[in-house]
Amino acid sequence: MPEPPERSNWHFPEPGPEAIECLQQVAATLRRPTPPARAARDEGALRARFADLAALPPPSWPGAAAARRAAGLPGFGSLHPHQPPPTLQGALEIMHEVARALAALTGLDRWSLQPSSLPVAERAAVRLAVASFARTQPGRTEVVAPADSAALAHARDLGLPARVLARLPSGDLDAEALEAAVGDATALVAASWLTPAGRLDRNLLAAGHVAHARGALLGVDAAGLGRLAGHARLREAEADIAWLSLDELCPVATGAALGVRAPLTQYLPSPLVSKERSGYGLDDELPGSIGPLALTAARLGDALPIYVALRTLGEAGLRRRAAAAADSR
Repeated sequence: MPEPPERSNWHFPEPGPEAIECLQQVAATLRRPTPPARAARDEGALRARFADLAALPPPSWPGAAAARRAAGLPGFGSLHPHQPPPTLQGALEIMHEVARALAALTGLDRWSLQPSSLPVAERAAVRLAVASFARTQPGRTEVVAPADSAALAHARDLGLPARVLARLPSGDLDAEALEAAVGDATALVAASWLTPAGRLDRNLLAAGHVAHARGALLGVDAAGLGRLAGHARLREAEADIAWLSLDELCPVATGAALGVRAPLTQYLPSPLVSKERSGYGLDDELPGSIGPLALTAARLGDALPIYVALRTLGEAGLRRRAAAAADSR
C-alpha cells in the first residue's frame, strides 16, 4: 500500500471544539495514538469512486414487491371506506400491526396512519396540542419552535401565536432561550429528533423538561427514525406528540403518521383501529378528536409494504438497517 500523503495534502479541516470535546470523553486507552493510514489517491480517482458508488442501485426493500402484487389483486382496489369491520379483518390487522410497530419503535402509545403527507401530520400535531388544552386552559395556544420547524408556519396559518426558538452554533436547541420563551400561553414546544446537520439533538431531553415544567407539551419531528430504530426512542426524550413520514420505514410509502402518549389518545384523528375480542374494529369514540383526516383509518397501500417489511426484517434487521444508514452518512 502506498504511503499516505502528507497532512497538508488532505482536504480535511482541523477538528473543532466539539470534536475535541467528544474525543476527551473517550478513555485514553481506547484512543488511536496515530492517525489511520490512508492510501494516497488523487482527486480524479476519488471522484470516479464516488460516481461508481452513486450509480449503484438502491438495496431492495422487503415489502415493495409484495405491495406491487397486492395492488393487482382483484379485491384490493375494491375495498370501500364504509365497509363493516367484519369484512375488513385482514386490512385492519395490517393497519393495527403497523401502528403497534411504531409504538414499539418510539415508545409513544397510539398512532394514527391517516395523514396523507408529512405537512398534514405536522398541522394535525399543532391542532391536537391546542385541542388538548381547549377545555381546561383555553389560553394555551402558542407554539414555540426553531426557525426551521414547519410547526411555526402551521401555527400562523391556523391563527395561533408562534415564537421562534434559537439554536446553538452546534445546531442543538438553545435550552436557556427555550426556558425564557416557554410560558403560561405555550401549548406546544416543537422540536426535531435530529439537528439540521443530521445529528441527534443533545438538548431534546432538556426541551421536554422545560415544556413539562411550564405545563406545555413537547412535539417531536421524528425524521431519522430509520437511522435510530432500535437505538433511541422518543419516549425517553419525554415526547408527548410525534410525527413522521412513513418512508422512514419503507421507501415506497407516501403517507405519514401521528403518534401520542396514552393520555392524548382521545384527540387523535378518528377512527383508530383497535383490537377486540371478536377481532379488529374501528374506534371512533374519541371525545376530543380533531376529526378525521381521511376517509379510512389508514392508507392500506402504505400499511401493507411496511407490514411486510417489518415482518421480514424483525428487530435485528431494523437494527442492522439503522446501523448501515448511520454509517452511510
